[in-house]
Amino acid sequence: MTVQKIADETFYVGAEDSEIEFFENQYPLRCGVTYNSYVIDDEKICVMDSVDERCCEQWMKNLSEVLGDRKPDYLVISHLECDHSGSVSEFLRKYPDTAVVASEKAFSMLAQFADVKIADDKKIAVKENDSIQAGSHKISFIAAPFVHWPEVIMSFDEKTQVLYSADAFGTFDIPSTLIARSIENAAGWKDEARRYFVNIVGKYGQMVLNLLKKIGDIDYKIIAPLHGPVLAGQLHNYSKLYRQWASSEPEEKGVLIVYSTLHGHTKTAAEKAAELIRAKNVECEVFDLAHCDMSSVVSLAFKYDRILFAAPTYDGSVMPCINEFIFRLKSKNLAGRKIALIENGSWAPQSAKIVSSMLAEFKDLSFCQKTVSIRTRLTPENEGGITELIDELCE
Repeated sequence: MTVQKIADETFYVGAEDSEIEFFENQYPLRCGVTYNSYVIDDEKICVMDSVDERCCEQWMKNLSEVLGDRKPDYLVISHLECDHSGSVSEFLRKYPDTAVVASEKAFSMLAQFADVKIADDKKIAVKENDSIQAGSHKISFIAAPFVHWPEVIMSFDEKTQVLYSADAFGTFDIPSTLIARSIENAAGWKDEARRYFVNIVGKYGQMVLNLLKKIGDIDYKIIAPLHGPVLAGQLHNYSKLYRQWASSEPEEKGVLIVYSTLHGHTKTAAEKAAELIRAKNVECEVFDLAHCDMSSVVSLAFKYDRILFAAPTYDGSVMPCINEFIFRLKSKNLAGRKIALIENGSWAPQSAKIVSSMLAEFKDLSFCQKTVSIRTRLTPENEGGITELIDELCE
């Protein structure tokens, strides 16, 4: 990413990482990710966050382009995770007189992430409603604990009405356009932001709802997150989606079918179910959990209002990928879905019982009364049962 002006006396100086394959070493990235950082260039110069150490050189170059020979007055640390604090040490080596602004919790953890010693007179610990003045820009702070770490603070520049939202409203991928002026203009934002939200922030839905309530009283015109594009138009659309995801409210009506299969027979049943669902003009997506990006499928579970599990019995239980998928859904607090079950087994099918018992720990799930039990292969009788199940699921 190159330096770009995003608001009055406000510049994007972040970096893009097109070589990283997995975010947090587990979530596949199609074309990398950005680490966003910003400079408010006023009487006092304020740098908003650093970047991952992988992109430190690129970031420092961007900073120099804006600052020239001048020195920053403040470094605001909104979030300590390594992809944002990774260059703090290098920054403070170059600019040792910079005052560091962060939450009290962040200062208590900072030594874990940066090899620096900050003089007491250079530490500014801030809390809710505190502010700093950088000339005509007054920057006030919003506590955002567990969105998604405990030390997180957000910042709001009253002059430009920019909300620096930390990881909230961030997304995977490197945007083709830095500033998105509508949700349509932010190509692919919704799917990748949902995947980012569900997998990174999703466990802390109640904290996100608390935050949305707080920032609802702020008249912000631009959202500047730590990943992905700067959002500068139709902000209500982004807030609405965040509220849906945080409360596990389905985004659309439709069916997510997930299955595992040993020899292809359960796959046949899953595909038959998909055929019947689509014949009813209901949106449907199908995934073999042994051969997919699990983070994307977990994201789709938050998109649709119904899930169909097709699972073979395996070693008296279910396939490991089914176990993992359910574990991920539970850890992200999925709730309020309608569930359908197809089981398979050659001599003692019991996967429907096992899956339903695992899902019993979730909140507000409803189950189809009909369960289809297959003995190895799909038969005309089984197909009739699947037809009945889909009628109930889609009614």
